[in-house]
Amino acid sequence: MRKELFWLGVFLIILGALMMLLEVVRRASQVTETGFVVLIGPIPIIGGTSTAVILLAMVLTIFLLLIITVWALLTRPRLLGNKRPTISREQNSLSNV
Repeated sequence: MRKELFWLGVFLIILGALMMLLEVVRRASQVTETGFVVLIGPIPIIGGTSTAVILLAMVLTIFLLLIITVWALLTRPRLLGNKRPTISREQNSLSNV
């Protein structure tokens, strides 16, 4: 894993936590609804304060997982079973005849 990406992830997590904390302090007198998604491998753990927030988190999680899957398949053709074309020794020797 590249160090830059690791520290970028740590920074984004801390930034998100600080933004949530500031929002809670700013809206202390208002009723707010929150939700969360934790991905442990391929298994999502989803929670929230209301059914609507949980459904929204589920839809966004499915959408994100679809995007990640498509990206992985497009950037790694071996996952689809596509291999580089190779020429065997028999084919190569026949072409020299």
